[in-house]
Amino acid sequence: MSKTEALTQAFRRSIGVRIK
Repeated sequence: MSKTEALTQAFRRSIGVRIK
């Protein structure tokens, strides 16, 4: 797992919760 991928996953989780 790359550092960028981990950051993207955390960012998507934050955005996903806000969008949902």
